[in-house]
Amino acid sequence: MPHLLSLLLFAVFLALGLRLRWATAERSRQRATRALIGYTVGVSLAVAVSQRDAWPFTSYTLAGFPAQVDRTICRTEFVGVDDAGEEGRVDPYSWSPVYDSILQYWFEQEYRRLSEGEKADTLRFLLDRAEAGRRRRAAGRELGFARRLGSLHARYWWMLRRPAVVSEGPYRALRVYAVCWVPRERFLDPSRETRRLVTESRP
Repeated sequence: MPHLLSLLLFAVFLALGLRLRWATAERSRQRATRALIGYTVGVSLAVAVSQRDAWPFTSYTLAGFPAQVDRTICRTEFVGVDDAGEEGRVDPYSWSPVYDSILQYWFEQEYRRLSEGEKADTLRFLLDRAEAGRRRRAAGRELGFARRLGSLHARYWWMLRRPAVVSEGPYRALRVYAVCWVPRERFLDPSRETRRLVTESRP
C-alpha cells in the first residue's frame, strides 16, 4: 500500500507538470502553476511530518535508521603531543580537503594493512599536517576552505567539533586513540567513555 500511494503521488505530480506544459492561455498557465506549487509544497510538508519518503518527495532525514542507544559506538581520535607531553585534539580541518570524520574510516580499514615502514611514513605525514594546522590556528589564520572564503565558506559539517584551545607549543608526536561509549550511559554521564591507544608516531 505505501508503494502504491507513492506511485499515486508521483503520478499526480507528473500530471500537474504536464498540465502546466500544455497550458497555452495565460490564466490556464497561472492556475496550473499555482496547482503544481501548492501540490509540491503540500506533499513535501506531509512527507516531512510523517518522516516517510515518497520519491521524489523526501523527508530529508539525516540518519535513516532508529537510534540504538545501548550499542557501543567507537571513533578514531587524532591527538597531538607537545614537548611537555601534553595532549591536544588535532583540529579536524587540519586534514583538509578531508576531515577526521573521513580520515578515521581510512585509518580503521587500511592502516593495519600497511608495512611497518609505510605505517611510520603515514604517521609522519599526519603529524606534519597536524602541526601545520596547529601553527595556522595559533597564528589566528583559518584552515580548510575558510582559508580563501572566510566565513562565507560552505561548512563540511555543522556538528564537526573543533578544539577551543590550540596548543602553543609544536606537536612532537601524534597519538591515535579508539574512543568508545554507549549513548544511553553517556547521556547520563558525558565523561563515560573508554580510550585505547592504537598507535603513536616515534621521534
